[in-house]
Amino acid sequence: MVRELGDVEILESYFLLVWSEWNYIRDLGEMIDSIRGDFGPGIGVGHHREVLIERLDHVLGQLDRGLEHLRKHNPNLEAHNISTAEKDYGRLRDVLLEVDREALEILTRTPFR
Repeated sequence: MVRELGDVEILESYFLLVWSEWNYIRDLGEMIDSIRGDFGPGIGVGHHREVLIERLDHVLGQLDRGLEHLRKHNPNLEAHNISTAEKDYGRLRDVLLEVDREALEILTRTPFR
């Protein structure tokens, strides 16, 4: 629904809001499609990719602190919650890095005139 607004600023803000060690990803495929489509190679979206990668690094860093640390804040967490979140957030980060590399390749292949 947020993606339909067609505004990468709003979409970035949405991702920054929902990507959290406390929030589970419900629509991983849709987020991956959005990253590839909305934050893919193009003028002016590189900064957005950087911001999103930084956010994912933060979330993954928090998850890496382990179950006991996270249970201090949410005693209901289970090991499979952390494992699933690490896998999903890692996948999103990998896709962002892949898109960023593709954008760089396109930029370096394009002759300047």
